[in-house]
Amino acid sequence: MYSAFLIIEGFGGPDPYDAFVKSNEMIKAGEAWRLITPMFLHGGLAHLALNSYSLFIVGPIVEIIYGHGRFLAIYLAAGIMGNVMSFAMTPQHSLGASGAIFGLMGATLVLMALDAGFRRQTFAVHMLAMLAINTAYGFTNPGIDNFAHLGGLAGGALVSAAVGMGGLARKAPGSVGKGGKASAIARSRPFKAAMVALALAMAVLGVWRGIERPPELWPDLSLGHLDEAYARFEANDFEGAIMHAEEAYARTEDDDGPIRDYAYDVICASNMNLGRYAQAVPFATALIQSGNPAFKSRGYYLRAMCYLNMEDHGRARNDAEVWMMTFGGGDREVDDYMGVRHRLMDVILSSYASEGMAEEGLAAAERFRQGDDDAYALALGYYYGALCRLALGDADGAREDLGMALGLMEGSGLGGWLAAAAEELAEAMG
Repeated sequence: MYSAFLIIEGFGGPDPYDAFVKSNEMIKAGEAWRLITPMFLHGGLAHLALNSYSLFIVGPIVEIIYGHGRFLAIYLAAGIMGNVMSFAMTPQHSLGASGAIFGLMGATLVLMALDAGFRRQTFAVHMLAMLAINTAYGFTNPGIDNFAHLGGLAGGALVSAAVGMGGLARKAPGSVGKGGKASAIARSRPFKAAMVALALAMAVLGVWRGIERPPELWPDLSLGHLDEAYARFEANDFEGAIMHAEEAYARTEDDDGPIRDYAYDVICASNMNLGRYAQAVPFATALIQSGNPAFKSRGYYLRAMCYLNMEDHGRARNDAEVWMMTFGGGDREVDDYMGVRHRLMDVILSSYASEGMAEEGLAAAERFRQGDDDAYALALGYYYGALCRLALGDADGAREDLGMALGLMEGSGLGGWLAAAAEELAEAMG
């Protein structure tokens, strides 16, 4: 499975860490397959080799004693149970077959409990030593998902007790699991039913706890979610961007810090791209309340755009005016400063035109033209000045302003919607 993903990635396919790794927030969002798929993934060839070796050591004896079908059932159930336990107990992303392999160790523990002869085998002693070493190593290494190991161990023990033995245990009279009172109890239907019930209860409670458990405050995860939110936004996956931004904010202890601001920025812009302007407004408002001037400026801009698209021209114009007064004389070398300034000038002037407030619009257009050496801003002011003068019945003044707008655009090479609109107005005026 890991090799297959390497091939897929080589041809530009999906990243298995993104689509199939155990991720609590994605499982909560409905991607339940992430409780299964991590057991087929590995974090590198070394990880794959280590688990393959462990499987080679433990797997054959369990398969011989339990039989092929029961071995597969134990392996798969233990792997899933390990992921469920990890989902219930830890927020870290995880992957690997270790939970399933620990489940096979759990199956051998059941063999030891039921058969004294098996307990005396050299293999059993080695297996106990391997189990102890791996568990101790897991508790001393923060990068290892020990809850997946423990969940797999318990799941493997319960499922192996529930399915009973086949293979060698059935073919050889007096072999493992055949003698003693404990073995007789283990073969009874009530005992097996109880093991099934315990396994199901463990799975259900684990999933329930994982869903109900609040997100942990973990800075590394918070930053990771923030990076993922921006990556999803750039890929036009706006729902995914919102979800990761919400997780980023949920995991930070600083309610008014930069992580909150970045997360709200992504959520606001993503909702706007989805056409959900009313839902975006509260996040733009939160940015306006930020102590960071850059985010405050961004908040006024985004909220003005939201109100404009909601056809609430008064509020859109008000936010744009506040931005012009507060940030309109800022550093023009800042990325996208002029683009934001031009867009908000358009918001102000177009809102007056949309509301039939020609005198106010003309005053605003003249204000923007005074002392401004920016060709686009001047052309914008003259264009809207022409519209307002035309609405006021001043056709000669409108032609003069429109001529100035067209001249500025011709001399500076400006195009886009403004040039097209000015030329259309000129044709209409004859």
